[in-house]
Amino acid sequence: SATLSALQTCRALVSVNTGIMHIGAALGTPTVGLHGPTNPLRWGPVGPRTKSVTSTLPGAGKLNLGFEYQDDTNLMTGISVQAAYDACMEVMK
Repeated sequence: SATLSALQTCRALVSVNTGIMHIGAALGTPTVGLHGPTNPLRWGPVGPRTKSVTSTLPGAGKLNLGFEYQDDTNLMTGISVQAAYDACMEVMK
């Protein structure tokens, strides 16, 4: 598929917790997972060239099983561009 081809050729993938993030990590694509409410220990990308960046805001990373979800969409604002960039540089080494 075109998506798989793109993931195999991109220098890095930056994604929230989605299937694309997990597929990229499984393919070996350098992958940075961005986590607001989600707990990266449970929902983060898995692989040798992956890194999770979690929001610095209170309450971030608490979503573990899914039923704890509340309106936590603003938690993503606690992830700086610099933190995402630094993570990209790390996984692309």
